[in-house]
Amino acid sequence: MAGFKIPTKNTIRNRINAVNPKIIAKHRKGITVRETRGMPNRFPEVRMPLDIIQIDHTKMDVMIVDEDTRKSIGRPYITVAIDVFSRMIYGFYISLEAPGYFSVGQCLLNAILPKDDLMQRYGIQGEWPVYGLPRKIHMDNGKDFRSISLHKFCEEYRIEDIYRPVARPEFGGAVERVIGTCMKKIHEIPGATFSNTADKGNYNSEEQAVMTMHELEKWYLDFVVNVYHCTEHSSLGMTPKEKFYQGLLGVGEDKSIPFLPTVPADTLKLRMALLPEIRRAVQKNGITIDYITYFSEYLRKWIIPSQYKKLKPDLNNRVVCKRDPRDVSKIYIYDEDINDYIAIPYADIRKPKMNLSELRASIAEARRIITGRELESYDIFEAYNRLHQYTLDAMYQKKSIKRKHNSKKHQEKTLKIDKERIDYKEENDALKLNNEKNDGGNGYEIYSVE
Repeated sequence: MAGFKIPTKNTIRNRINAVNPKIIAKHRKGITVRETRGMPNRFPEVRMPLDIIQIDHTKMDVMIVDEDTRKSIGRPYITVAIDVFSRMIYGFYISLEAPGYFSVGQCLLNAILPKDDLMQRYGIQGEWPVYGLPRKIHMDNGKDFRSISLHKFCEEYRIEDIYRPVARPEFGGAVERVIGTCMKKIHEIPGATFSNTADKGNYNSEEQAVMTMHELEKWYLDFVVNVYHCTEHSSLGMTPKEKFYQGLLGVGEDKSIPFLPTVPADTLKLRMALLPEIRRAVQKNGITIDYITYFSEYLRKWIIPSQYKKLKPDLNNRVVCKRDPRDVSKIYIYDEDINDYIAIPYADIRKPKMNLSELRASIAEARRIITGRELESYDIFEAYNRLHQYTLDAMYQKKSIKRKHNSKKHQEKTLKIDKERIDYKEENDALKLNNEKNDGGNGYEIYSVE
């Protein structure tokens, strides 16, 4: 002994407790600090395709160009969903607008529906067999994933929405690795921005950019179907497509139950369920959202006369409204009596169509000009007309203006495709109904309000 007094047990215990947990974690078999917080360190078990899907957003590492001038308009965003079991890309959505619930909804719509018409529209050879309703959706804690609309969609289609534990980024590692793999491939495209300044060097991304939004979507689709799905995955020991077919047929090491994808029979209702939801009361002049009034004779069934409202204050005239951000010239309300959605246009149908970004910009412009009174619908449309004229004057001069212009064109194009699908479905339904009537079946009449 060197003459030192032997410390007591409490002294030793206090010294140990005073050691920084980062140091303890570093020397304890490589365990990280976040794994010492009592949280589970294992991802939920995945036994078959679409048991769990992960979804996330990122800004793509490439500049795209205007369709008309071929000038750079900046980097788009991409929302990607993957099947954790097979690592197959389940669906995606590319947009110039910042990610939000609409991006999540459009990605899920692309994911759930069969991909044959999408492949045909872009002229891509190959197959993309993953589709159907998932059992669980795994997301981070961003506000776009915490929206009430997304929760209600999951509730309606019996999907469990689960969120990764706070400060545990490894729980989202599957989708982030897939996105990272795709971004590395994107770096080979002219106009790539790369991941860091060292890789970029003196490369001028804006000057080298050549792809439009449509061309980028086609490139990405081809990459997903014919490259990524057909390349061996390091953690699987096989390609994502092979792993998916193992789960589909119930063969391989897992010996899982054969997977049968399910798609909602009413695809129109599915599309509506994935649009942002707003609840509003029906007034005598219609429904007002963001200073814009919508009206149709069909709304009269919800208009409650003031004398009845006084007698029965609990009478409810609130309805669920769905609004497509690509075109706010009409809203869709759900009518429980017919179990369907009804389109309600502007109260003044002569007013111009606009998307949600244009509406917000018009409201901001109107507020800048109008003071001392509440804004009215005509203030918003006057502001829109002014801004639209500014856009026409500056369209070929400022990149941000061209970006908005291209975003609107892209939204209108996707909206047109959606409408063509709906019209095709209604035409087939009507033809089927007519055949049933001719065969003596129990037919019924379809009422469509558009």
